[in-house]
Amino acid sequence: MKAAHWFALIPLVLICSASCADVTLLAPGAPAPVVVTIGEADVVAGPAAELAKYIGAMTGAEPAIVAEADAAADAPRIVLGLAEGMTPESFTLKATGNSVVVTSADGPGLWFGMYTVLEELGCRFYFPGDLGENVPVTDTLTLPEMDRVESPDFIHRNVWWAYASRPGWQRALYADWQRKMKMGGVKASMGHNLYGIFPPAEFGETHPEYYPLIDGERRVPSAEARHNWQPCTSNPEVVQLAIDAAIKYFDDLPDAFSFSLSPNDGYGWTVARAGGCWSSPTRSPRAWSRSTRTSM
Repeated sequence: MKAAHWFALIPLVLICSASCADVTLLAPGAPAPVVVTIGEADVVAGPAAELAKYIGAMTGAEPAIVAEADAAADAPRIVLGLAEGMTPESFTLKATGNSVVVTSADGPGLWFGMYTVLEELGCRFYFPGDLGENVPVTDTLTLPEMDRVESPDFIHRNVWWAYASRPGWQRALYADWQRKMKMGGVKASMGHNLYGIFPPAEFGETHPEYYPLIDGERRVPSAEARHNWQPCTSNPEVVQLAIDAAIKYFDDLPDAFSFSLSPNDGYGWTVARAGGCWSSPTRSPRAWSRSTRTSM
């Protein structure tokens, strides 16, 4: 390339360097940045305290948490604030000058934005508890200039932690890690539920036809059984009972997002076509769920 061409590129490089400069929140020997809160104290206080705790662990100097009016104009800062007009759980993250600003319309979005700042500063949260975290030790806090908006791609986000109950301290660690991973969203009703719609204690004696027919024998589960049986889903009365249960659920809980029609755990499907019952391959739970939805 000719020298003249190199000289022509110099202004572009300088412009890019100026526009892409890092935002320095902490330089060696300088005081910690302040955490500035804007909005309802009961919403912003939690993420602000968490941010200050992790920055303190990284740098050895925990930032002060102050209201907007009490922050010095020239002090490096991380601002956590509430703003209207944003979709639920979304946040904006803007880094420029000596400030990083996270805004959201709600508490979950503010937590998610705050953890994103920590990730930009090098923190990682691989699994619940201290052993699952990597918090770098440093005397410098910088991140690139940015201006972005993040919103969840899925309305329900969760990782199930498998069977059985857990002690309270494990549940607390898991809930904390879920928030770090930006899980959450709507509270969806899901999981095994047909035993609750067709409890054997209520229908076992009066309506045995609600229960599976296996090898020519009607198998009515014990009164307390929740697993290894399925209702006879081709019985029209069974379908109607499911519809009625769903309608009542939404009447009682109008803000609910979903109602579960998930089969009981295990097997116990009707396996012969007799007495009005079809085999499970013909009348699958998916087909039954579809017909129930259509009826509603």
